Amino acid sequence: MSQNDTISHPRRLSLVYLGLFCLLVGGVASLWGYSYIGGNQVEQLPLAMRAIDPSYLARDFFVNTFGSTSPRYFFSELIAILSRLASLPAVYLALTILCNGLTALVTALFARDLFDGSDAAALLSALAVMSARTFWLGYYNIIYRTPLEPSLLIMPLLLACIWAGLRQRPLLSVAAAGLATLFHPLMGLETGAIMLALMAFELLAQRPRLPGKTRLVKFAIIVCGGVILAGFAAIVLLPSLHSPAILQQQFIQILAFFRHPHHYVPSTWAFWQYAQAAAFLAPVGFAWVLGYKTSTRLKQLTRPMLALCAMLGVLCLGGYVFVELIPNRLWVTAQTFRLLFMIKWLGLVLAGGWIGVVVENTFSTQKTAPSSGFSGLRLAILLASLVSQLSLLVAFAYELLGEHKQTNWIRKPLASLGVMAVSGLLAIAIQPDLQVYFLVVFFEIMALALLYLRPRLAGAALNAAMVCALIVPVFWGSHLRPLPVTTLMPKPILSLSDLNSEEMNVATWARLHTAKDAIFLVNPSLGEFRITAERAIVVDFIAFPFQEQAMAEWQQRIFDCYGVPKAKGFDAVPQMRDKFTKITDKKLAALRVKYGFDYAVLYKSTNTKYPVIFDTQNYKIIQLNQ
Repeated sequence: MSQNDTISHPRRLSLVYLGLFCLLVGGVASLWGYSYIGGNQVEQLPLAMRAIDPSYLARDFFVNTFGSTSPRYFFSELIAILSRLASLPAVYLALTILCNGLTALVTALFARDLFDGSDAAALLSALAVMSARTFWLGYYNIIYRTPLEPSLLIMPLLLACIWAGLRQRPLLSVAAAGLATLFHPLMGLETGAIMLALMAFELLAQRPRLPGKTRLVKFAIIVCGGVILAGFAAIVLLPSLHSPAILQQQFIQILAFFRHPHHYVPSTWAFWQYAQAAAFLAPVGFAWVLGYKTSTRLKQLTRPMLALCAMLGVLCLGGYVFVELIPNRLWVTAQTFRLLFMIKWLGLVLAGGWIGVVVENTFSTQKTAPSSGFSGLRLAILLASLVSQLSLLVAFAYELLGEHKQTNWIRKPLASLGVMAVSGLLAIAIQPDLQVYFLVVFFEIMALALLYLRPRLAGAALNAAMVCALIVPVFWGSHLRPLPVTTLMPKPILSLSDLNSEEMNVATWARLHTAKDAIFLVNPSLGEFRITAERAIVVDFIAFPFQEQAMAEWQQRIFDCYGVPKAKGFDAVPQMRDKFTKITDKKLAALRVKYGFDYAVLYKSTNTKYPVIFDTQNYKIIQLNQ
């Protein structure tokens, strides 16, 4: 595309069709690999169940940390309220799909604004956020989540906060951030504060062009926004101010270095994670340069976007210095590397949005300059580039080279074929995620159908039919075989009844044959036992309490039950499981005196003289309360 070309992007796609597309792609992304008790649900679900039933697991250490001082309090209370309308699994599934759909919709609306009304930019950005991968630094290489957790619930609000902040709308930005704060105090407050600071910076940068009275009014509105955000902060933080604290050194050691080094300690992150980030950020920069030449709105928002990136860079630098070099409680609490989700999101919007602009220009019926025509090969390269960071890098480097007269040879079909081949080989070489490959192509077909089929209703109907053709066999595959799609998408685990595992068999037996108030000792990675067996456990590694005294007790329980591992974070779990395999009767007796458990779920290979009351291929339950 020539630098002198101007492209008109009329807003032809109504909000109804755009919203339907986002809900469909959000639904498919949510259901792919969905597990009701997967991921962080081990520490989220028990607290929601306590909010629903105050007597739930009355003797469980972790569940008893729940209360008004818990950062998960409002999230759990919301789930408890909604559970009066439907079953808990149904509430979790519905909210997961709704929040991912809203995340896609906010992304689409922002991308359409950023690229001067381009419908294709909106759809391509939305599908990129629901399928493409970014980088792992700060944890999570995706924007959407599955299944539901507080960070997913607030994601549409955080993205709306960022968009409003970039557009200098303080009250809207703060309202979104404040509401998010109730459900995730850390990310809500930090995002709101960053956007307020950004708006103040932008107001100062615009000073020469604004009358004094206008500046004063805008500044007053930003100050009001700060007061509102402080009010939300008071709601969530005041109840915890009188909670007993632990020493700073112990707090940092437990939170940052033992439990969450993947969030806090950049020196422990593998080199490939940094290389992955560079491979993603470079093409994002290329997309920014390309889009800047044609998009009026992107030109207007480039300064605040660059300022936002600079702020996040400074915060992350502080996250390294004041966690690893000069440890400080406040910086550790801030967990600044998680804020990189903003850059990941903006990167997907820029990359997907620019690809959308190319698509719209390619299929436009308007006459354009010869230099702006895009061949089918080049379009295919860009559409396929979202499957991996390296293919994205190759595709946008190819586009940037094509902007210069000295590299006109790059526009030749043979060169395009070579770039496509290199991009494909690189995507395969990095151990491709088949889910991403499939969803990128599937969602792009949906987007093109909605953009170019007429009447518009035909494109929307085709989208719905495609999603049904994918989803229906997953749930009713036994009646529809031999459709190949039945083996492509894993069947979602929508409730506990869908679980069919050895661990579930152990939990079912415990639920049916032990007292409701019994306490179990389990291995460090069997935290789901609380949910599946509905029985209290002494401790597990995943379910982590954020109250300071409770986190100190959590670590002590971990060390008592599983030993002190040499590794940190989730790398320590295999070491602790290995020690638990060799636990002795003497150690079991001592632990029972200290923690009062009645039963233990041991590995089958563990030697013990305690009576075995149930066993499976790999586990056995022993009774210690006789």
